[in-house]
Amino acid sequence: MRTLAYIIRTLLIAALTVGALWFAFETAMSISNIYILTTDGLQKRANVALLGRDEELEKYFSERFLANDRLLTTDRFGGLGVTSFDQKVRVEWAFAYPWEDKGTATVVERVLILNQETPQEDLGENAPVWEDGRYELTFTKNAEGRWYIDEMRLTEVPEPSYTLPLLTLPPGYVTPSPSPSPSPTPTPSRTPVPSRTPMPSPSRTP
Repeated sequence: MRTLAYIIRTLLIAALTVGALWFAFETAMSISNIYILTTDGLQKRANVALLGRDEELEKYFSERFLANDRLLTTDRFGGLGVTSFDQKVRVEWAFAYPWEDKGTATVVERVLILNQETPQEDLGENAPVWEDGRYELTFTKNAEGRWYIDEMRLTEVPEPSYTLPLLTLPPGYVTPSPSPSPSPTPTPSRTPVPSRTPMPSPSRTP
């Protein structure tokens, strides 16, 4: 009986260890795929919306997303003639269970248009604005194990883009005053040596 109990306990521990390793590996793979899919997919989406490029968005987004995304179904930025922009995408959190076909992620996206052919003042109040903010993304996985972005929902609008945070000093911190610059040490002048007065030669008596 003891031998049988030992064997069962050993097999149980081995099964739990293998299961934990499988769970960690599959979860890490799913999170890695979601991270890459998010950063690359949002970049392709911005290229299409701002620059009008022909990107293969179906590799990153589901058919439902492409059919309902207002940024892609309307030519909102077509009148600007955007030639360059800067995009920042930060994945704050991502997770997906290995046995499920759904995943979620929290992403902060900020886009700044750098150059455009149509002056901003010519558009006035009709100038389109990119919705910077924090988004909650929902992912779906097909039968082949490939992930797609299925939904993108704005949850929070942060502060205006590209503003530097104020420096917060710790309590009791005293701003040091600038140290005075040392004044140059004067070089002592040498006292001139007085010239020697010639002594008169003694006169010779005849």
